[in-house]
Amino acid sequence: MEIGIIRVGDNVPLEEFSHQLRVETKLEVVIKGDAFIVKDTLKYAVKMCDFLILIFSKDYRDTVFRAFTFTFGLIPRVKHNTVLPREFEEIEKDIYVFKMEQKTFLIINDRVLPDFDYSMMWNILGLEKCYYLKIFNVEQREIGMVVGEKEIVSDEVESEVIVQGEEEKEEVVQVLRKRFPYSFYTQSGESPEAVLKKLCNLYRLHIATAESCTAGGVSYSIAHISGSSDYFDRGFATYSNKAKHEILGVSWAALNCFGAVSEEVALYMAQGALKRSEADIAVSTTGIAGPTGGTREKPVGLVYFGLATKGKNKVYKKIFTGNRKMVRDKATRFALGMVIEFIKENYERERER
Repeated sequence: MEIGIIRVGDNVPLEEFSHQLRVETKLEVVIKGDAFIVKDTLKYAVKMCDFLILIFSKDYRDTVFRAFTFTFGLIPRVKHNTVLPREFEEIEKDIYVFKMEQKTFLIINDRVLPDFDYSMMWNILGLEKCYYLKIFNVEQREIGMVVGEKEIVSDEVESEVIVQGEEEKEEVVQVLRKRFPYSFYTQSGESPEAVLKKLCNLYRLHIATAESCTAGGVSYSIAHISGSSDYFDRGFATYSNKAKHEILGVSWAALNCFGAVSEEVALYMAQGALKRSEADIAVSTTGIAGPTGGTREKPVGLVYFGLATKGKNKVYKKIFTGNRKMVRDKATRFALGMVIEFIKENYERERER
C-alpha cells in the first residue's frame, strides 16, 4: 500500500505522521495557494498513492474542501460555517475520511493534532497497529540479541523496537522488562516525561528530585511537560558536598566515609529530598560525568540512583559510556525510567489486587 502525506498551510508537522506510520511514504508535499493548486496536487497524489493523509491549517479549510469538490465532482453542503463535501465522513470534529474506489483519504485540521489518536490511522488502513517499545541506555546489539529480527531504530541514548499487533507487543514487552529493568519505559512512542505525567496524575503522586551529576537535568525534563506543576513538587541541585549536607541533610560522616559518589549517599540524598518536600517519591543522582575525576574503583560514567518513598527505598548502579554530555543525558533518562517502572511495579500492581 502506497501512502502519501500532503500539508496545506503552515506549521503542520509531516515528520510526526511519518514517525507514527513507521512505513515508507511514497509522497510528502508541502503546498500553499488557491483551490486549483491543491486540486492539481490531489490529482497527482491520487495517481501515486492508495492512502493519502492531508493536513490543513485553519486558514486553508475552505481551500481544501473546494479542491476536493472540484477534483472529484463531490456534492457540497454547508456545515461548520463552511462548504463541506457531502461524501466526507466526519469521524470526529475536524477529522474526515473520504473513500473513492480503492483510494482512502484522511483529512485533518492541524488544530486537533495535539490530541490526535494515531491508532485511528491504523484502523482506517485496515492494518494492525504499530507499537514502538522504547529502551534507553542499552546498545542496539544487546537489544537485538533479546528481540531477534525485530526492527530497531537506535541512537546514543534511546532505541525503539518496532512491533505490529497487540499480541506481538505483549510478548516483546515481557521480554524487555525482564532483560532490561528500569530501561524499558513506554510502548506508545511517547517520551518518558509524558508517561510519567500520566502515571502521576492517575495515582495522584508527587515527585521530588535531588541531583548532583545531572545538575537539574531530571527536574528540567519533568518540568518540560505542560501541566507538570500538578505532580512535580520541587527539585534540589546539590552539586557540592556542602550542598548535600546543608540542603539534603546528608551527614559529613557518610560523605567522608563512602564518598559523594556512592550507594549510601545516593539513598541519603533521595531520603533527604523526600523529607524536605511534599512528594510521594524522590529520586536522586550522584556520579562521575567526566572526562576527569574517575578512578579504578569509581570510573568515569559511574552513576548511583536513589529512590525513596515512605515505605520503600531503592538504589541502582549504572556505568554509562560516552562523553560528559552523553553520561548526563543517559543518567537523566535512566532516572525517569526508574521512577516510571517503580510506579508500574508498585502502584499498578496494588490497583490490580
